[in-house]
Amino acid sequence: MIQLLAAFLQDGRGPEHQPEPSKQRLTVQPLLDPLSGRELEVLHLMVQGNSNQEIAHALVLSIDTVKSHLSSIFSKLGVHTRVQAVARARALRLLSDEP
Repeated sequence: MIQLLAAFLQDGRGPEHQPEPSKQRLTVQPLLDPLSGRELEVLHLMVQGNSNQEIAHALVLSIDTVKSHLSSIFSKLGVHTRVQAVARARALRLLSDEP
């Protein structure tokens, strides 16, 4: 039992010296591989509800390039859908125009 506690308490102090869970602050970790400026532009247009075609037109890109950017965004955010990407971007506060 002591070995198990020691494994979880890396500093070797007992539970009486650990901060209470309610006093611990949770922080959102930044992305290990941040979105590029262009990926952020694509993300903002996607959040506004634009289709791949509309994003391509607005940014003067090919649809394949937009799809490539979206694939990279999804990978970096660890998501599989546009809805998940928007939720994750909001959670990470990547959308500067939102509170």
